[in-house]
Amino acid sequence: MLRTALARTAVQIRAASSIPEGIRDIKPKYTKLFINNEWVDAVSKKTYDTFNPADNSLIAEVAEGDKPDVDKAVKVKPLCILFFDFCPVILKRSQEK
Repeated sequence: MLRTALARTAVQIRAASSIPEGIRDIKPKYTKLFINNEWVDAVSKKTYDTFNPADNSLIAEVAEGDKPDVDKAVKVKPLCILFFDFCPVILKRSQEK
């Protein structure tokens, strides 16, 4: 009951807001997994829904990574080390230890 009341209040506040409508409904550009410098679907093809907490509308369906996806990403790590300048900062820092 409280959650519903808060959601309604949030919708009313946003409706009265000076933020243009186009800015309110921004959808995420990337909803896939980023592996080997590519946006790819999960191996299992599973997704999970992401909802706007203000009005419970669906924002996006995001790829749900699991073990096969992690294994796929880990296999790419040696290639990433060859091209060290293109690696994420996290990988660079892990090599400093």
